[in-house]
Amino acid sequence: MESAATAYFDRALKLGAHPLGYWEIRRLWLQQGPDDPSLVPADIHHPLVQARNLELSGDLDRAAAAIRYWNPSTAVESVTRGVLLARIALHANEFDRAIDLALPLAREQGSPAGALIAARALIARDTTSDGSPVHSADLSDALELLLETRDAQRVWGYDTSAVVVLAVTAARLLNDPTRAMALATPPPDGEATEIEAAAPSVRAIYALMSAENGVLEPARLLLEQEGIAPSLVLQLKGAVAAADGDSEAAIHYLSEALELVEEWDQKGQLAVKLATMGYLHPFVGDQLQVGNEEFAAELKLIAEAFGDAPGALQRLRAAAHSSARLSMILSQLYEARGDTANQLRALTAAAERLNDANLWLVAAGIARRTGSDADAVDYAEHARSSAPQAWGAHEQALMILIESYAALREWDEATTHAALLVKARPEDETAIWTLITCQYHAGELAAALGTWITVARKQRPHRREHVTVWLGLCQEFGEAIASAEDFVAVAAQFPDDEEIRRFIVGLVLLPAADGGGSQDADGLAGGERSELDATGVLNQDNPGRADGGKADPDDPRATLIRDYFRDFPDGQIRQFTVDLEEDAVGLLDQIAAHVGERPDTSEFDGQIFSGAFPLGVISLTHGATYSEAVVSHASGVRFARGDAENDRASALESLDGRPVLDTTAAFALSALPSPSRTLLMAPFARLTVAAEQFRDAVQGLQAVNRFGHAGPNIGQWKGPVALRGHSAPANGNRSDRARIAALVGFMRPLPRASRVAGFPAQDAEDRFEDAAWFAAVAVAADEAPLWSDDRALNLIAAHFGVVTFTTLGLVDALESESRISTSDARDIRALLVAERYVGIPFEPDLYQLALDSHPAASVDLASVIECLDGVSADNVIRWMLTQAPSLLGDGHLLELWMSACVRYLVRVSPDEVSTTANLRLLSSRIARSIWVVPSSFGFIDRGFMDGLDGAVLDPLADGIDRAFQLLATRDRGMATRWLFDLLAGVDPLRRPVYLGILLRP
Repeated sequence: MESAATAYFDRALKLGAHPLGYWEIRRLWLQQGPDDPSLVPADIHHPLVQARNLELSGDLDRAAAAIRYWNPSTAVESVTRGVLLARIALHANEFDRAIDLALPLAREQGSPAGALIAARALIARDTTSDGSPVHSADLSDALELLLETRDAQRVWGYDTSAVVVLAVTAARLLNDPTRAMALATPPPDGEATEIEAAAPSVRAIYALMSAENGVLEPARLLLEQEGIAPSLVLQLKGAVAAADGDSEAAIHYLSEALELVEEWDQKGQLAVKLATMGYLHPFVGDQLQVGNEEFAAELKLIAEAFGDAPGALQRLRAAAHSSARLSMILSQLYEARGDTANQLRALTAAAERLNDANLWLVAAGIARRTGSDADAVDYAEHARSSAPQAWGAHEQALMILIESYAALREWDEATTHAALLVKARPEDETAIWTLITCQYHAGELAAALGTWITVARKQRPHRREHVTVWLGLCQEFGEAIASAEDFVAVAAQFPDDEEIRRFIVGLVLLPAADGGGSQDADGLAGGERSELDATGVLNQDNPGRADGGKADPDDPRATLIRDYFRDFPDGQIRQFTVDLEEDAVGLLDQIAAHVGERPDTSEFDGQIFSGAFPLGVISLTHGATYSEAVVSHASGVRFARGDAENDRASALESLDGRPVLDTTAAFALSALPSPSRTLLMAPFARLTVAAEQFRDAVQGLQAVNRFGHAGPNIGQWKGPVALRGHSAPANGNRSDRARIAALVGFMRPLPRASRVAGFPAQDAEDRFEDAAWFAAVAVAADEAPLWSDDRALNLIAAHFGVVTFTTLGLVDALESESRISTSDARDIRALLVAERYVGIPFEPDLYQLALDSHPAASVDLASVIECLDGVSADNVIRWMLTQAPSLLGDGHLLELWMSACVRYLVRVSPDEVSTTANLRLLSSRIARSIWVVPSSFGFIDRGFMDGLDGAVLDPLADGIDRAFQLLATRDRGMATRWLFDLLAGVDPLRRPVYLGILLRP
């Protein structure tokens, strides 16, 4: 664009453009580099040419008079006149006047030259002002104006390098090094265009900042090149010398640079830089002669303080008491000494005293960089509340808030502020993907997808941290986000990044489930899995094909898999061959030979299965989310409460309060019908969930959608029925997907809260810091009761002073207070029995209601029955045998039902004699039952043997023997046929036991 403008002006001058002097000056403004003698204006009588010559000679008053004498004839000429007057005012150090003249030209006329002059004047006024609150926003205003000008000039293709360099200067003076670096850095790490980043002046300022951060290579490379302005060369040499510890050389180079720069604001900044190195440049003395006594005095004080002159630090502290600028300098002095505590103390005290937003913001940035994220949030919020409406650093404050909330894992707050950032920067890719990232980690994947579609316009991100989120959305929504070709492009973008390449291969091997991710009928969305955590077992001949068909070698999916194993032979996804002709045990042995034996966690697991450890700690050894462990009953049964009376009393005490719901209680509520759920929720003023547990539930939903079931899959082949392998139905309202989707749907509209800071105060905090299962305890702390259906977790919470109650205790309390009816209480308890809650006394009608209401829950009820006490043993067994005929259609369920019967009797029998007697009675009742027929007896026998768990007893054979003998007394032939019929379904190894009955006398 500018080359075209240059050609246009040259041609106009050649054709005799009028008035000549005006066009000569306009052409001169487009000049780049050293003065070109051919461009010296010839129309020496034109007021603009006269003004230029007077300005060059230093006669600024006469130059301004010449311009005022000129009477423009067009609007463009009027803008030109204003720009020249503003520039002269800037050079005369009349900063207020320069701003008054230039700012309207920039804001109202869109003049880039006016914007540059106004920005320089704002920066210079901040450098020399007395710290008046009236001008406290000068730097942020300058940055905002420069960014607006940069964006406008980009549209027209103008050279924006001068604007970018000045914007970098403003950001640095605002003590925002991150933004300053981003302004000079091209994507994906910065916001400069490729052309801007390649401009010599921008490269120089980038190299200068890098050198000040100890990265010297860009500066050294630039110093080897030609065409860099001498003043910048000197500044680069000074920065390199300072980084090398040669302060004398650094002062020498920066002093020479100060002599070369023309703009007063640049001289002033270099003079301040030298003062912070303990050196007072002669330029400071010159300011005394031109009336800048206060500025000179301040620089003298700064030089003395940084030079460790006696008493200088105390004098600087005193002067900083009423000056925001000197408070900033005092902060830099403490920073140079490595005294972060005093640095923050000085900044926050001055910010509060002066109500200065910029000081609060600097303190927030320091707190963020040092990991004090809670303080960073506090300081940034103070900055926003004390800032003027047109404050130019609002976006910087938002970024600090977003980063701090993200570090605190308060993703809901981070999302709120990220949305504000996008509103301020609607076209900024980084801002948009920051919002998507926050929505993603907050568990609001549907919202993240919506932002990607409508705001990001379905574009792939460039920055690595955003790419991982994009891959997470791919994992959730599949081809709605990306194609195989997109994965190839991302793999090419990150060829050496094993984690990203592994993530992509995981998406190829385990694509998102059909139906668009974790969206249920109510629009519920699933959550994130940060990385693939699986061992791949691939068909080496046909990678990329799940159906065993022949793969196309040019298929991009096959290429992605093949290239991963080529580039990362020792990566976390393993590739090996197995013999598929082997049986299940053989296949497991082959896999174990390649990936290693699974560690023995049986002792640890036993503590969870007995209720001694909280359910959530199962993730320590088996992975998966807390919500998956809750939904899949990973502990076998739900050990909800300890002492029933204390639980009821705690629930009564908590009524009308604001309890925090743990995932265990939230799951119980989500499983209840809406009327019952309302009855339990109504007595409370408010229910809150831990934000961390909501995100965990969303993540669990995504996992179930992807893998088809809830983890952790630690079921056993043998042992108690409650601990058998997880086998939830694939579909229906008792499927893992339906149940965890209901949990997410229930939790989503509830208020979410983060952990109470500093809780717990003991050393245990480190152990529980990242545990989702402890999050609700940390939210409740000592401020609210905890509603949790995990006995062990409640014991831990009580240790830290948290009041707890369970759903069972709440039902008891509400029933005792007549706030729910006996019938309603009975319905709720029936559902809880079906959800494997132990501690509910056995009542035949109640357990019958549970089974009738949930016909698919027979294994769940059998699991609870295994844990009942022996108070009503006879009633329990009678009821179980009454239900057995309903299970004849499913032999496996009948087998488990009988196993639970036997295990229950063995457990409640006080001694071996009682055990033998009880089992003899059970076998006799079974043998006389009309539902013991050839098609069922094999399963009954296996159930008995399973329940005995290796004991030498064989009570069922004894019971069948007694029944045979009784029948044989009437008709031995019929008894023999009856016995042979029963044996048809018995395992071959067990048949001899029963055939022996025939040989007895």
